[in-house]
Amino acid sequence: QPLILSITTAGYDRKSICWEQHAYAERCIADPVVDPAFFGCIYAAAPEDDWKAEATWRKANPSLGETITLESFAADAREAEQSPSKLNSFLRYRLNVWTNALADGKKRPVLVWLHGGGFTNGNGIEQDGYHGENFAKNGDAVFVSINHRLGPIGFTDLSGVGGEKYAASGNVSQLDIIASLHWVRDNIANFGGDPGNVTIMGQSGGGAKVTCTMAMPASKGLVHKGVALSGSMLRANDPEYSKKLGSYVLEAAGLTPAEVDKLQLIPWREYIDLANKALDRMRKEFPQPGFRGGFGPVADGIHVPKGEFFSDPNDHTASMPLMICTTFHEWGQTRTNPAL
Repeated sequence: QPLILSITTAGYDRKSICWEQHAYAERCIADPVVDPAFFGCIYAAAPEDDWKAEATWRKANPSLGETITLESFAADAREAEQSPSKLNSFLRYRLNVWTNALADGKKRPVLVWLHGGGFTNGNGIEQDGYHGENFAKNGDAVFVSINHRLGPIGFTDLSGVGGEKYAASGNVSQLDIIASLHWVRDNIANFGGDPGNVTIMGQSGGGAKVTCTMAMPASKGLVHKGVALSGSMLRANDPEYSKKLGSYVLEAAGLTPAEVDKLQLIPWREYIDLANKALDRMRKEFPQPGFRGGFGPVADGIHVPKGEFFSDPNDHTASMPLMICTTFHEWGQTRTNPAL
């Protein structure tokens, strides 16, 4: 039997989501609708005891079943307030899918939306413009929006104080995006999409995520095109900068390098506050005019390349078309008011 996730969320009908890679998704719809939309799909799982670790994309497991209700979701949310690791478990790396048909053999182009908010704020459905219904209806495309770790929880580089165990900690947010793209590759055909025609698209901070994700070696075979709207980046943070910021976070928490694992025990709200204090200290002690800095992708030379993105004519990005755009009404009143 295919693995089923049943989810009930405020404002949405109850739906069932099929996780089995080779099962037909229409078998999993509890309440069929004219325009199928799926909310809260879990795309990855992270180690419960290590919130700074790299997430692993979810594999289909036909022997398991999972049911999420609004009540259990709320209970998980209350529990998640206790620590970053519980917050990680609660978020569960979710994505949403809009499509016109399910597993009908048609290969529709896939658009994966990376939300804005710099590298610190936002979520996949915070604005009405982020909903993919019109893309699916009018463009006959499969639209996917994702959530991923942000800010200090997604980009605190502890490799300088925590060693190999925390080698990837400065880029786990970007690695979440890669994990979601693995899910898309393995599952999107069930939703009528073509895993060989995936475009990542984002606006403002989402545009920066687009260019950074395209530049990552792991995006090869997962991303085929990119659209950066009113925002981009061509170079990630210097590792020495990010490691120094990570050490300041540890100091702000009153911990030594030998106690770095205790960061896991700090309530997530408290952790974000102390991390931002560390960032304020960093900016005062090492002012760099014109340099945005802060918690963002790190040029570790492994997950995110060093130097300028797209500068090597022989790497994988040479075959990835990139559309660069601007927006006219980024701060207009209409952006958060559906009536306008």
